[in-house]
Amino acid sequence: MILSKWLGLGCNHRYKGDYIFAIRSLSPSEESLGASSSVGGSGFTGDDTLSELRRILRERHGSEYPLREYYIKGTGPGGQKVNKSSNCVQLIRYSPALGVNIVVKCHKHRSLLDNRIEATRILLRRLDQAVTAQSRALRQAEEKSKRRILKLTAAEKARKKFEKQLRSEKKSIRRRWKAEEEY
Repeated sequence: MILSKWLGLGCNHRYKGDYIFAIRSLSPSEESLGASSSVGGSGFTGDDTLSELRRILRERHGSEYPLREYYIKGTGPGGQKVNKSSNCVQLIRYSPALGVNIVVKCHKHRSLLDNRIEATRILLRRLDQAVTAQSRALRQAEEKSKRRILKLTAAEKARKKFEKQLRSEKKSIRRRWKAEEEY
């Protein structure tokens, strides 16, 4: 199934009802989308990068389905800071290619803005993968229909039958000779 192939990209995921829960951080090699948040003199501040990523999201996947963004309390090490601050970001957006909501949760960074950028990158990557998986499935279905077995024409059937009769005669002649030699 396309969904299982699409989700099998090294992330922890659960399929629950109408939602796909994907909890994952991008590796440095995957961070090719957008500029990083105000690091290394890229000329972008975090807000510019986030707005740029959101603009790309709208251009590639339209704005007919709303992007829901929630700030929730994170888990893991960090003590009191983690327990009282809501710097974990959860994005939910419907994917028409999959027919379900994609839920991305990011709590990789300490700052809320960096987590928003990271979650948007992950969501954008997931939506792109869903669209390519859908187009790949359509292309494979078209190729399969082109490869289907065609029915033989009447002339081809007659030729095939004639060849089978010739082959049968050859084999029957061989049988007779062997039968006579044995006696």
